[in-house]
Amino acid sequence: MLAALNVAVLIWHLLAWRDAAFAKPPPLVRWLALQAVILALTLPWLILVRGTTNTYPGTGRGQLSLGTVYFEEMALFTIGDINSPWAMTAVVVGSLALVLGLVVLMRKGRHGRLCALLLACGFVLPLLTVWALTWVKPIFHPRYLIVIWPMAVALMCAPLINLNLRRLTKAWTGILGLPTLGLVMLAIYGGVQYQQNLSYQYQSSQWMRIGQEAPFAGRSAQVGDELGSRIVATRLVRNIMWLCFLLEKQHVPYIKWFGTAFEQLKIAPWLSPILLGTLSAANWSERERQLCTAYEIIAQAHNALNITQPGPTQVSNFHDRPFKVIQAEAFANLTRAAITDPEVLALPPHIGASDQFVDSTDVLSDPIYIDRLKAIFV
Repeated sequence: MLAALNVAVLIWHLLAWRDAAFAKPPPLVRWLALQAVILALTLPWLILVRGTTNTYPGTGRGQLSLGTVYFEEMALFTIGDINSPWAMTAVVVGSLALVLGLVVLMRKGRHGRLCALLLACGFVLPLLTVWALTWVKPIFHPRYLIVIWPMAVALMCAPLINLNLRRLTKAWTGILGLPTLGLVMLAIYGGVQYQQNLSYQYQSSQWMRIGQEAPFAGRSAQVGDELGSRIVATRLVRNIMWLCFLLEKQHVPYIKWFGTAFEQLKIAPWLSPILLGTLSAANWSERERQLCTAYEIIAQAHNALNITQPGPTQVSNFHDRPFKVIQAEAFANLTRAAITDPEVLALPPHIGASDQFVDSTDVLSDPIYIDRLKAIFV
């Protein structure tokens, strides 16, 4: 998005060259100086967030049409709610206002046309950039495009105000990139924070899933249900692996590649032999011993992230029963307490994402069914 807006500023400088051919410094020199300022301001921040942005698996929404991206962004801009029954009306009215503003600027001579072009580039280029990125990684959320809102406001207000466009264009030639840069950084920071809070929600839910079934591998075997004990242990192994993906902020893949992708995680060299031992154990006591080792490894991995207060890393009895478990509920509550975003806090606790509680390929691969799952989160 920053690159797209920079292209808009470059176009502006090149078009302004005729007006300021003898300016000191020339427009292109000013643009190059702006690049140095942008690099100095963004490079330290980009280095800090590189780990998060590179490993962030995305929102899971997949490839979106350009119309969907535009509709959601305009709905959020005009009425603040993409799910409102008035969203379509607001988008239509907002779009007409944009077109009207564009026409008014185009009729104000050459400087008006330059203003219209710059605002249009600042609005369209980020939109196209984010839309194109959804074809590489499912990352879209309407708040990511908040950076285009000033452009939209300027276009919509153009028919209502009388601007000295010559002075305005000369001022923009040198300084437009700086507020744009601030807005871009604010938008990206907000997006990263939102996704971090979602990650805590998913981790909390996964810990709770583990805690709810941890004692049943032993309990099933205790009543002579060896097959049931193996099934429960297998479910626990899958839930542990899923949690590891979340802890390392990696995408949880399709079941065919689940094990292959798990082997690429940093925790895999320590955990894989333990999980294989769990699945191959001949009796429930050996199965429990292997699971307890796995519990302690993931508890230590959680604490090493320093995202919450440290949780207990030693297994203990399940109440007064002779089954060893990790205090998974404590980790679930600690992770839930780390959430600060009010939208994420409003979600039902310990449910997680749809693919954490839905295991049907037909449902997860059909947007119509996925859309119906929204009711669960309201």
